[in-house]
Amino acid sequence: MIGLLPPNVAFGSTDPQILQLMALSEEEGGQLSTRGNWTALQQESVFNTVALENQGSLDTIAPGCLYIVNNTIWNRDEHMPVFGPVDQQAWQQIKSQFFTGPFNQFRIKNNKLLYTPIPQAGQECAFEFISENWIYDPVGSTTARFWMADTDTPVLKDDLIVLGTIWRWKQVKGLDYAEDFNKYERAVLDALNRDGSKPQLSMQGSPMDIAPVVILPVGSWNT
Repeated sequence: MIGLLPPNVAFGSTDPQILQLMALSEEEGGQLSTRGNWTALQQESVFNTVALENQGSLDTIAPGCLYIVNNTIWNRDEHMPVFGPVDQQAWQQIKSQFFTGPFNQFRIKNNKLLYTPIPQAGQECAFEFISENWIYDPVGSTTARFWMADTDTPVLKDDLIVLGTIWRWKQVKGLDYAEDFNKYERAVLDALNRDGSKPQLSMQGSPMDIAPVVILPVGSWNT
């Protein structure tokens, strides 16, 4: 497809062509991971609050966090959502008031998760996030953003990584890559549309409505 023979090893190679391919594939994986809420990158963070505004660094609370999925932060002890994210203007307005509301709100600042009002310590909170780590290391059972060994595998669909690397390779070489790019875009959109399955929508209501019924076990009953 690009006229290069497969190398015996890729990671640690000194061949400039192989090094360029690895760099392009890392660029592709990083860009592809931001294209949607890929199920392969969906992660959950569960943490306990501290009695401070600063709940800690996202690097600690949710390692590899690319972004928090909106409306997923909940206080499981209070059975209440943590509202937000609060923007800069609203945050300063809240901080300047003489009172605070009863419900926690959050803001991300300098990669730290901030709460207002200050919560009680030890409350269990959780949220979902999209990870930036699209590479899996089967030896160490860890994930990363960059290739570290030839045994590493992409968490995302490998055919998309290949297609994306091909058009990027042709682009940097000054070759015609338009058709390769179009093929890649169609494949990405198809994958996004199918990823995680989608709910069935109907203008006539749910096709699987179940009417409320009372189920009684078989047996004799006193009347």
